[in-house]
Amino acid sequence: MADTEPMRKDTAAQWVGRQIGRTLTDGEARCVDTISAIATGPHNVLMSGRDRDDRGWRFNGHGSLEVRLKSPLSTFDDSTLTALVVAAHRNHVRVGISGMSRQSIRVWLHPRSRDGDLTKRHPGVDALAQAWRAER
Repeated sequence: MADTEPMRKDTAAQWVGRQIGRTLTDGEARCVDTISAIATGPHNVLMSGRDRDDRGWRFNGHGSLEVRLKSPLSTFDDSTLTALVVAAHRNHVRVGISGMSRQSIRVWLHPRSRDGDLTKRHPGVDALAQAWRAER
């Protein structure tokens, strides 16, 4: 690359797509963008399974993603949990978290729409801010 050429800046979905050898769907891309909020990009998400064919990006074929983190999620001092919640609302992605072992947690992400009934939609950032203000 010549010095005058700009460096390529990939999206999180493009980077993951190259790792697993295919283009991600819109829903998968929103899930990747959401979990990438806990780090400085998908390449820095500390998770198990990097040695697997899917490189730890466990897509289930229905747009959902499961990752197994090897790092804690927290508010304030590390603020990864806060970043995950805000990104989930920004991307309209439902996030579920469960324990796996002392060293890892499972994070499940499922893309949803802006509208629809309770099982099909996910509120956006405006709804999150409104709920926060209502508690004040």
